[in-house]
Amino acid sequence: MAKIKEWTVTINEEAHLITWSQSTWSGRVDLSVDGSKILVHTNFKTNIMGIDQLITIAGKELHLVSRGYNADLAVDGYYLGSKKEYVPAGKIPVWGWLFIALNVAIPIVALGGFLPILLGFLGATYSARISSNTQMNAGMRVLACLGVTAICWIIMLLVVYWLATLTL
Repeated sequence: MAKIKEWTVTINEEAHLITWSQSTWSGRVDLSVDGSKILVHTNFKTNIMGIDQLITIAGKELHLVSRGYNADLAVDGYYLGSKKEYVPAGKIPVWGWLFIALNVAIPIVALGGFLPILLGFLGATYSARISSNTQMNAGMRVLACLGVTAICWIIMLLVVYWLATLTL
């Protein structure tokens, strides 16, 4: 099953249908304008950070922004769905890399294992997404990254404690 969104944009008095779909299982993204497929540039970074794809139609620039399984189209500096102002995706600030490193350290400290690897990956992924989200102010981003990192570490420590009590 795929999540599908469609937008109709009028440029120079001509309507254009833009369709975005993303597979729930594979994460594959398809984009088309008036039925013609457009190559979506995806890689490991875009899988974590999200997509900000430039689309040019009749000389007008539009931005398809997708984070997770949610997408919106920015036209003339505003998103069509949320009506918020379009802000380009930011880079990960220096402090964001600190939170990413703290989450990556979870499986190292735990000496591996499925759950620590999963916690470390999820914590690092959400820290990267949150720290680069320019729609939030910096203070809220720091607090959110701190919360994600703390939750991941607390879960890991609780599991280690629980496992230790089982062996006693």
